[in-house]
Amino acid sequence: MYKVDGKDRLGVHLFSEMGKEFNVWMCQVSTRFCLVNQNEDDRCIYKDYDFLFKSSDDYDNHGTRNLTDFYNIITPSKGFIKDNAIIIESRVTVKTENRFRKRIDFDLSLPSETSNTVLTVGEKKIHVCKEV
Repeated sequence: MYKVDGKDRLGVHLFSEMGKEFNVWMCQVSTRFCLVNQNEDDRCIYKDYDFLFKSSDDYDNHGTRNLTDFYNIITPSKGFIKDNAIIIESRVTVKTENRFRKRIDFDLSLPSETSNTVLTVGEKKIHVCKEV
């Protein structure tokens, strides 16, 4: 619940945990948040959003603080609350996506267990593995 212009409003946000394979990613998404009316199927409250969803962002950037007036939720005659529960649906469409692997650092100036050759480039010596 958020205060917007002095009124209590329902906010909803998308959140994604960091993936194991990729630690930096971003995607352009289109989403529809829908507060489902549990009495009448055609009376849902919805808002559509387009945004760039990034692994480094705060979740607050991926949604709205202003889906609907909180009064709509807590008033049973409105049909959004039933058995002390509300239903919020989100349909997310990924338009574009970019993934980047974790940064891997190697210090090639030092010999390793697998290096068997020294490659000299200018004044730099690089320890590498020569495969035959």
